[in-house]
Amino acid sequence: MNKQILVSIPLNEFEKIQKNWFREVLGENKPITPPPDEKYLTRQETAQILQVTLPTLSDWVKRGKIRAYKINTRIRFKKSDIENALIEVVKYKRS
Repeated sequence: MNKQILVSIPLNEFEKIQKNWFREVLGENKPITPPPDEKYLTRQETAQILQVTLPTLSDWVKRGKIRAYKINTRIRFKKSDIENALIEVVKYKRS
């Protein structure tokens, strides 16, 4: 049978315990950094950058050439993904 002990401690003491626990679990040398701000593009912006039509862009998404993200009811593309796709196309054409 599990025994439970309830202890009342001040809030600031609890915060110290919690911070120490996180440092122990994550490691003191690992800074917590938020993810970089990612810019999301609309379908029109993406098609304009890639110089393709919207049906072509939709076809590329279906084929898996470009990854699309559904945010609520909208389709968005990560700008970094589009830039990487452009780099791959240039590499392919040069070879």
